[in-house]
Amino acid sequence: MTFFKTLLAIGAFLLATQAFAQSSGGNSIGFGVGILSAPQTDLNSYLDGLNIAGVKDVGSAYEFSAQYAHRFSGTMFAVIFRPSLFTQSSTGTASANMSGVLFFPIVRLVPLENNFMKFFLQVGVGYGNISGTLSNGSSNLAFSGGTFGGLAGLGAEFCFTPSNCIVLEGNARYLPIYRNIVTASSGNMGGSIGTPVLNGELRANNNDVITTMGGFLGIVGYNFYF
Repeated sequence: MTFFKTLLAIGAFLLATQAFAQSSGGNSIGFGVGILSAPQTDLNSYLDGLNIAGVKDVGSAYEFSAQYAHRFSGTMFAVIFRPSLFTQSSTGTASANMSGVLFFPIVRLVPLENNFMKFFLQVGVGYGNISGTLSNGSSNLAFSGGTFGGLAGLGAEFCFTPSNCIVLEGNARYLPIYRNIVTASSGNMGGSIGTPVLNGELRANNNDVITTMGGFLGIVGYNFYF
């Protein structure tokens, strides 16, 4: 009950301080730095199955984004165009390293706001492409894959001047990549992968290896309004 009372108190405060959509639109550009859970279950299973001391699982991913946003005049709605760079890796004698690019158009709803703070909800549909390498001693392979996905999230924007704002976001993104193609191969990778087929699908234990650029994404960003 305390949690819901807190939400009601925040809502009442915003409503009491002109918390509805602004009558004017606007444009902004910005950038953000994020951390993404991106659980690489299949790749971690391969690394764990090698039973090599010092090999670590693939950890969280990092993401760097830029964006352009347009707020429609007299409404609570804005559209955002956001390209991002993705990076994720593990360390050890056997390792996995991945990088990627994403592009997500996003629709944002700003139901509560005042001169200092804007609370928003957002959804988006976009595309992500991942490229990665696996190494095990002298054996290496490279792979790539891409697919469409979606996100939904919420956040708040804190404006210290009319033009300069700090943004905090939390998003859930769905972007599993079911088909990853081996683009280069050298030697037997051992474990569940063995000898991959060049230009074929990356497989482990006779199943397709699934990678992901999805998960829970937290972003800290800056927006400049003009």
